[in-house]
Amino acid sequence: MVSGHDRHDRHDRVAPHDDYRELFDLAPAAYLVTDTTGTVRQASRRASRLLGTTRRFLDGKSLASFVDAEQRAAFRERLGRIEQLDGAAPWLLRVRPRGGEPVTVAVSLAVARGHGRPVALLWLLLELPAAPRGGAEAT
Repeated sequence: MVSGHDRHDRHDRVAPHDDYRELFDLAPAAYLVTDTTGTVRQASRRASRLLGTTRRFLDGKSLASFVDAEQRAAFRERLGRIEQLDGAAPWLLRVRPRGGEPVTVAVSLAVARGHGRPVALLWLLLELPAAPRGGAEAT
């Protein structure tokens, strides 16, 4: 039989993870967790919508495959310099959703470490509004 104390301890261990998952999934920006080579390990709902696919499809895919072809080589080069990426200023990147038109996003990145070594990359992708067409100014 599980005592009330044991049940409370289990709730305390599970609840923060549930809160994290809800925050991750409901955030107004796209969040991704990749390994250090850019292979997707977790994606928020917003990230899957931004990239035009499901979270299940994203798992195990290279994030580079969603980068616009013109920027893909520079993106891979940047990934090769993980130490310089940690805490770097956000940068602009064009991603190409599956079956869609390219979208410009602002990218912020943090490096997760284990025993002092990079183990994962934490991505925040914030979609930028499209520029007005035909020279009209936004009001």
